[in-house]
Amino acid sequence: MKASLNPKSRLLTLALLVTGLACSAWAESKNKLDARVRDLTDNTPVLVYSDTRGVFGGAALETGGLFPDGGDNKNYYGEEFTMSEILVGGKVEPTEAATLLAQKIEHYAKPQAK
Repeated sequence: MKASLNPKSRLLTLALLVTGLACSAWAESKNKLDARVRDLTDNTPVLVYSDTRGVFGGAALETGGLFPDGGDNKNYYGEEFTMSEILVGGKVEPTEAATLLAQKIEHYAKPQAK
């Protein structure tokens, strides 16, 4: 069975590495006086005072990846295939489970008639 993929779906056959960077900064000068009743044994009110001043910032670097593993493909198929060969190259016959999954995807991908 040989299939073809549109250009966006062809990304499934490639290794994928995603990186992201998020930065934020803010300045703050805040005085706060707050009276709260805590869950103390005698319900004594607790007076809290906070003083916040300064410039604050943060950064986060995020990475993630999706990489085909030729060794796992070899273990499963008995031969090392690329993702392209498995998905569109016609080198591997789909399993029964894969065929059922493809049928379900096709069924639900079709627009419903009104």
